[in-house]
Amino acid sequence: MADASAVSTQAGVADAAPLHSRAVLWVRAAAAFSRYTFRSTVRNAIATLFDLVMGPAQVVFLPLTPLFSGSPERLASLPAAMTFWALLNTTLVSSSMVVISWREFRLLRRFRASPMPESALLAGVVGGNAAVAGLAALLVYGVAWVTAGHPPPANPVAAAAVWAVGLYTMTALGLLLSRFLSRPQSAIAVLLPFLFFRLSSNECG
Repeated sequence: MADASAVSTQAGVADAAPLHSRAVLWVRAAAAFSRYTFRSTVRNAIATLFDLVMGPAQVVFLPLTPLFSGSPERLASLPAAMTFWALLNTTLVSSSMVVISWREFRLLRRFRASPMPESALLAGVVGGNAAVAGLAALLVYGVAWVTAGHPPPANPVAAAAVWAVGLYTMTALGLLLSRFLSRPQSAIAVLLPFLFFRLSSNECG
């Protein structure tokens, strides 16, 4: 949290700057806040556990359970399901936790008082989530390929498009939910039962 001042400084935009300079500074501000969002997430032990560790771990251990051992179809869909799991965790749970933590440390007030446009802040949150969720997807498919020879998606362009739409919409929902939750633990208590229900319904369907 200590480098929040550096993010705000990088995000400064002078009102008198030419339009193209403002655009360049907006991109720099969004990129700086993306890095800050990414670091805030991966430095949170709970967020790292659910976003980056549980997906690959379930790819390894779920095939050993009776639910998957006799079902090639479920085994084939497991990497995609775990990628979706990581995306939901990153956007709904972790983004809510991080934003609530910023509010607890009064960083949101400092961000809003800085010259950084709110659109750059939102783009930074989406970009940071994209980096975490993208890393999670690479880990899931990498572990699935090493342990069971699962191939990557047959249509990577379509898969990436669906992933991007889900990333943006669920990040927006996570930010909305963070307005109604007072502590980071609240995001876990409210959202994780929903995630486990969705995961179990997909596995049993």
